[in-house]
Amino acid sequence: HTYRVELTAGGVATMYIDGTLQVTKSSVTASTALCPFINVVTKASHENTLTIDYFNFGYGIRNAV
Repeated sequence: HTYRVELTAGGVATMYIDGTLQVTKSSVTASTALCPFINVVTKASHENTLTIDYFNFGYGIRNAV
């Protein structure tokens, strides 16, 4: 799967899974520093593995969905 979050200068987060819009929320303020965080939660006895092919984080970066 491909997970994507776009943040506007106004603090609106637009979230996509595999290029499909999932939700848009007002989430942050321009004066709040952001720190990207990626986490995998294991439920019961199931084992989960997360593989990241690339991570793109920066100001003014915009790619086609």
